[in-house]
Amino acid sequence: MRLLFPNAEHAQIELGNGLHTIGSAAGAKVKLFAPGVLANHCELQVNGETAMLSPVPGAALSLNGAAITRSTEVRAGDVIQVADVRVRIVAVDRAGAGAVPMVQKRQDDADDGRTRVRSALPKFMLRGVSGATFGKVFPLTGVTVIGRNPECDISIPTDEVSRRHAELRPSQDGVMVEDLGSANGTFVNDRRVTRELLKHGDELRFDQLRFQLISPGREMMGPAGATSSAASNASYNSNSAASAASGGISSAVWVILLVVALAILIGAMKFAGVF
Repeated sequence: MRLLFPNAEHAQIELGNGLHTIGSAAGAKVKLFAPGVLANHCELQVNGETAMLSPVPGAALSLNGAAITRSTEVRAGDVIQVADVRVRIVAVDRAGAGAVPMVQKRQDDADDGRTRVRSALPKFMLRGVSGATFGKVFPLTGVTVIGRNPECDISIPTDEVSRRHAELRPSQDGVMVEDLGSANGTFVNDRRVTRELLKHGDELRFDQLRFQLISPGREMMGPAGATSSAASNASYNSNSAASAASGGISSAVWVILLVVALAILIGAMKFAGVF
């Protein structure tokens, strides 16, 4: 589990299983020096991808905008408000940003120990279409934070993006993008958004930095209707060829008829003594 601070009050922190204290005390696991933060403000008991958030009496603490006064479960995507400091819970993607290697051992390979290795194609990828990322491809294999900070999942060292600009969350239906309080904003198809579901082919823009969301499977199949369009073109070309052939035959017939008519005319003129 990872703690992300959208307003950059603190560098992101990865938490392993166990009990972690958040507060201003020197011994706190997460030290926050901000107005209203108590020495031991709250505790996070992390267990895998979930955690229990427990406030101390009198601590100003909220979860997803609702104040809490007792132990409450938190998950990836939740936002904790510690006094005036916002903290986002982010799942840790252990596989990294590249294609995920999948190793599968077949039953009939048990004797010789060989394995079959293949790469799983990510469901969604971002393709840079302008600026510093032009031509680059970024696979989206889990919750991904984009920003200028080197600790971001996708780090882009340009003034166009904020230190932690936006978060991308892939799903079966698309990729949910959420602006993390950036200065220049997050845009989907040139419309400024706070939270929006991206689909295959949509454009994602941070100021003048542009990306296109692609789904490799759909891109290989081509756009919808490509097959029928090709079939229509083939049919049109076939009909055009047939029409051309038909037109060619008609022209030949007219030439033959003209030659015959001229021959008859010349014969008649000779018979009449014109020649």
